[in-house]
Amino acid sequence: MRKDKILAALLVALLLYSSFATWKWEETEKSRDNAINALERAASSEMKCFESSGILVSLAEENASNAALISFSLMLAHCAYNLESTAYSLRSLTNDPKYSDLAAFGVSLGIFFRRVENRFWESRELVLKNKDRLVNLALTIDNLTVERKGLRNLTPEDIKKLKKMAEEIESG
Repeated sequence: MRKDKILAALLVALLLYSSFATWKWEETEKSRDNAINALERAASSEMKCFESSGILVSLAEENASNAALISFSLMLAHCAYNLESTAYSLRSLTNDPKYSDLAAFGVSLGIFFRRVENRFWESRELVLKNKDRLVNLALTIDNLTVERKGLRNLTPEDIKKLKKMAEEIESG
């Protein structure tokens, strides 16, 4: 009889522990999903930022001051850095390799926009030299995010395409 009480107490303790562990696991999964959703919204916002890279081209074509070009490039470089950081966080949470390519996309754009920002006297020439690429990138991002209904639905091929475009701008 005493063994029965001990076994019953152990079963109750195991049941309570199991319930607690399950609850804790579900809470952790909810937190992880919430973090992924928040990071994807942030990355989408940064991607929207690059849709305005055509404005940088317009500023260069309309002879805006180098200071205006540099200010706009600084904003775009900041978006690139944020996208890179966010994409690396998404990669670590999801293990989805497409986010590594998204981070590389951000890195390449960041390098270009920092180059425009840091070469005061050459900034206009750098932008005009890459004007077709920048406009094409802005249109592609706009089309892809509308077509796919957001960043989350971009395919690995879509992101590889963007990464390649950004690498062409960086090396251009």
